[in-house]
Amino acid sequence: ADAPSVWDTYPACDGGQDESGGERVYAFTLDARTPVRIGLLDRGAVDVDLHLMDGATAADCVYRNDKFYEGALDAGTWYISVDTYVGNGRPNPGEYLLFVVACEDGDPDCR
Repeated sequence: ADAPSVWDTYPACDGGQDESGGERVYAFTLDARTPVRIGLLDRGAVDVDLHLMDGATAADCVYRNDKFYEGALDAGTWYISVDTYVGNGRPNPGEYLLFVVACEDGDPDCR
């Protein structure tokens, strides 16, 4: 994301990635446990990563992926940080599409 960088690491989700590029944080609230799909689409030289957090800080990271999350989330407020990956000392910010959708009932891939 073409934004200021507040967080460079996500301790609970750290796999050694350099996330020192800018990030944008989004929040959403679920009223009940809900199976969801979260997707992050970018293109070209843009390289942003998805971090799912159960609190409002990087230390609250529960899941990290380049593009996708699929599973049930408990009721409450959840946060998504879309953070810019830095490769070879260069951040790769740019446009992306983030979506969060409830899964269809009975979807076997989304529990």
